[in-house]
Amino acid sequence: MHSFVNMKTIIWLLGMVAWCGHAPAQPREVNVSMAHSHNDYFRSVPFYKAYSLGFGSIEADILVVDGQVIVAHDKKGVDPKRTLKRLYIDPIVEQMNLHEGKIYPNGKKLQLYIDLKTNHTVSIPALTKLIRPVREYFDVRHNPDAVKIVLSGAIPKPEQFSLYDDIFFFDGYKDLHYTPEQFERVAIYNAPFFDFSHWNGRGRPIKSEYDALSRYVDSIHRLGKPVRFWATPDSKIAYHTFIKLGFDYINTDKPEELAVFLNHYKKGIATADFPAYPPYQPTYASDNADRAPKNIILFISDGAGLAHLWSAATVNGGRLNVMTPKNMGYARTVSADNYSTDSAAAGTALATGKKTRNRYIGLDPQGNKLANIPERLADKNIPSALLTTDKITGATPSAFYAHQSDRDHSEKIVSDFLTSPVSLLIGGYDQVLDQKNKELLQRMTNQNIAVCRSLPEIGKIPAGKRILCLAEHIPGQKVSMLEKAFSQSLARMRQSGNGFFMMVEGAKIDSGAHANDMQYVVREYLDFDRTLAQALEFADQDKNTLVIITSDHETGGITLHDGEYGRNVTGAFESDDHTGIVVPVLAYGPRSGLFRGFMDNTEIPKKILSLFLQE
Repeated sequence: MHSFVNMKTIIWLLGMVAWCGHAPAQPREVNVSMAHSHNDYFRSVPFYKAYSLGFGSIEADILVVDGQVIVAHDKKGVDPKRTLKRLYIDPIVEQMNLHEGKIYPNGKKLQLYIDLKTNHTVSIPALTKLIRPVREYFDVRHNPDAVKIVLSGAIPKPEQFSLYDDIFFFDGYKDLHYTPEQFERVAIYNAPFFDFSHWNGRGRPIKSEYDALSRYVDSIHRLGKPVRFWATPDSKIAYHTFIKLGFDYINTDKPEELAVFLNHYKKGIATADFPAYPPYQPTYASDNADRAPKNIILFISDGAGLAHLWSAATVNGGRLNVMTPKNMGYARTVSADNYSTDSAAAGTALATGKKTRNRYIGLDPQGNKLANIPERLADKNIPSALLTTDKITGATPSAFYAHQSDRDHSEKIVSDFLTSPVSLLIGGYDQVLDQKNKELLQRMTNQNIAVCRSLPEIGKIPAGKRILCLAEHIPGQKVSMLEKAFSQSLARMRQSGNGFFMMVEGAKIDSGAHANDMQYVVREYLDFDRTLAQALEFADQDKNTLVIITSDHETGGITLHDGEYGRNVTGAFESDDHTGIVVPVLAYGPRSGLFRGFMDNTEIPKKILSLFLQE
């Protein structure tokens, strides 16, 4: 005689086991395998649409009509051509035969969720007869690669499970009683979402409802079973909330949207896997002082908009150095020929104060040379330094020393450095400066340019020599290449009696956004921000230094969904390319008030030159 155990007893017993040191079952890894195609037969292409997206669960409703298993929600929707065999069984068998017995070539699993709309006494015998010729494709007990059949809807009572072929598994319900044998036939716990919450998927669920969902999911996981809810909200915020709650399957009628969301979910998360740092606290003693600065340092966070900034701030506990300046505005980044600029045109705008075509470096739209900030300052014997985590031939630094019709003309760009007045260029290696390129290296020597291959070498180079330093940037280092390069550059540049101009670029923020990788974005932005602390501190000590912070453009179209200050942030990328979104402009030091309000990016270099040249 079986001893029946109710759900509360099972939960308590398994909870005690977990308390004694055995971890409860965990929700599966976040990927498209946790996607459930609700009422899949309503799709324009049943089965294949969800299958092609890699879904782990596909649902079909069935009715038995004249002995035929028809896919339909009710009798009004019955079409004799739309049989379960034709829409689902045959395609499953065909795909498994194509993939050496696996439903997915990579070995991922699939469950076929069949909602019985006809009583089980009719439905299950009809299903048994239909599947018997291909039973091995659905026998997960003997074939781990088989497709699991889960029956829902008008299913039998638990005590009747054993009457049916053991290829069939069943929905579990929280108020039913199961023996251990019956419990083995329970594949998943299924519940209506509205039993716990009336949330519509916008904003956030109220705490009491969220907690009720969380308790239920945890209780099912302690049983070692997965959980699914039906009649759920179908939105990105809902998907994210369900993942946080630990749902094993996410119900959707929007398979493409959910697939994109799940496929990009992990790359949309940044966590605090490095110690948070307190921002430098400026004194504001010389902030917006009514005098022209002697030194100007322009920080460019490549590809960073407000969402990039705030994602980094969230992970760092809600605080950044870039948040300390009081004078702020926004810059429009459109190029001469495109709403979304590239880095070449944006760099040119920031270096020269003129718009140009995408891909042009230091040229106007007609191909004429444009004077850049270092060239304009050379007549006043004001030296310039360029620092970047990109290659030395990257679009942004190149715009401050080169004049070429294409950003990819690396050798021509490097050759332009020979005649540029820039005193110091620090960036990553470019193969055009390979040791084998002896002719170019000799030309550098002839122009009194020292080529060094590590930052410590800078201190050994005599004053008066121009420097091109190749310094490798390694993401995630405790002290970044940019921080080291800035301290080295500052020590050299502050020796000028005429002041100096310095451009500092955090180039790899853009790389992280192009890769749609939030962790990459956050790490690079924090490297950039820690470097900014040195500049703000120097500005306070020097009292004659203006620090300007902006971006050349926004990349990725980031939307932030959720976060915990000091712990993590979760977002999504609308694009893997540049956008036309305006970017922040912040300033600290003498005459920083000039950078308030809305402006075009070309106004930034014009204001810099007006302060230096008193124009």
